[in-house]
Amino acid sequence: MRFSLEQTVPGRVDDVLRALLDPAFIASLGELPTLHAPEILSRSRDGDVVVQRIRYRFAGTLSPAVTR
Repeated sequence: MRFSLEQTVPGRVDDVLRALLDPAFIASLGELPTLHAPEILSRSRDGDVVVQRIRYRFAGTLSPAVTR
């Protein structure tokens, strides 16, 4: 499955990008109540372009209607 997410994050662009590329920040997302610790699958940099693949695993409960 492929999906995309677009979100506006308040803050300076450099600060937001630094956080999104920080492995410690990514790992801290696993402290959220419905998310297992994300796994960084790959990261590549070509000049100013960074491509990062991350696996997120939902840890919450889904209703029977959703799992059906």
